Amino acid sequence: MRVLLKWFILVVGLSLFIYVFLYAQTDSMNEKSQQYEERGLAYLDQYEQSRNEDDLLKAIEEFEKWKEIDESEHVYYWLGEAYYRLRYFSKAEALLLKSLSINPDNLDTIDLLANVYVGHGKYKRAIEYFKKIKDALPEDEKTILNIATMQFHLGRYQDAIQTAHECLKLDPTMVEANRIIALAYRYLGDIEKSIQMCKKIENSYTFFDIIYADFALLYYDLGDYSQALSYAQEYYKRRFNIGYAHELLALIYKKLGEEQLMNEALQKAEKLYIEGKFYIALTRLYNNLNLNPRKTLLFASRAISYNKSFETYREFARAYYRNKKYKQSLEALTYANDINPNDSQTWYQLGMVHKSLGDIDSALQAFEKALTLGPKMYHEEIKEEIKKIKKK
Repeated sequence: MRVLLKWFILVVGLSLFIYVFLYAQTDSMNEKSQQYEERGLAYLDQYEQSRNEDDLLKAIEEFEKWKEIDESEHVYYWLGEAYYRLRYFSKAEALLLKSLSINPDNLDTIDLLANVYVGHGKYKRAIEYFKKIKDALPEDEKTILNIATMQFHLGRYQDAIQTAHECLKLDPTMVEANRIIALAYRYLGDIEKSIQMCKKIENSYTFFDIIYADFALLYYDLGDYSQALSYAQEYYKRRFNIGYAHELLALIYKKLGEEQLMNEALQKAEKLYIEGKFYIALTRLYNNLNLNPRKTLLFASRAISYNKSFETYREFARAYYRNKKYKQSLEALTYANDINPNDSQTWYQLGMVHKSLGDIDSALQAFEKALTLGPKMYHEEIKEEIKKIKKK
């Protein structure tokens, strides 16, 4: 009996020791997890002030240590957030999908994943996830606006107009929804309606500066460059410290034959874009101005190393094309098309590249595909290319 009692006491004591030890270990691990989380979030906050990517890398380092201890939905979320801010969209996507596999109903994770798809240019996937939020929050006008914006980027202009009107029913003051409608009418080729909407915005929302840039582009499309310049200058007065204001001026000055003024605006835009590391915007600007193909390709190379998005691949392809590197242009367009297969400009560029490579059948197919997707404002240009091919 005494032997059994001794064994009982020994087993109970050992069990108690193990329990206390494990509890202490768990408590220690929880404390470490919290420390890694707090340090990682502090680096993210610091990045908001500094815009120094080193802070993001430090945040990732802390979150990775956290993940080694506790593979929770939260650690995957914050890692996804950090990689999203670094514009490593594929990595961010994988991490956020992992977080959702643990908790499929976390709306913050769903929203961040949708925005990852936006950044990457995967607009159809973005809509899928924004709709999940809409299902949970049917009167969240910001989510409905996001859906309208994605429909616009996909070339679904009528859908975008309809969805934007849904936003306005919930919040009649939502200026961004009015702007989506104005932009959609522009790409549908109804310039008069687009101008009407822009005037409505200008009269009702004097603080909404981007409308002056929209006006400038509308009159640019109409070939009324003096009116376009007037609006671009108004936008510049309000936003002289951003590259886009100078970019607009450069485009219009070129059309007006004002080479010196164009170069001055170009230099200011380039300085501001480089300071902000907006190499994709610089590539777009040089492509649109049709200037210095080699320099354009240099900016494109920097952009693609910094941000592997749909728009970056498309502008990279344009830069290759202007340098007569048609095979490389085709490769970049293939990447862009894999990300977003519904972009008319990509298909138009594919047509031009195939034509330059002598693949006429593929060129014709690409141009015809562009016609089914493209804004009506570009249809004449595409039809002209099809006519040239069919004449041969």
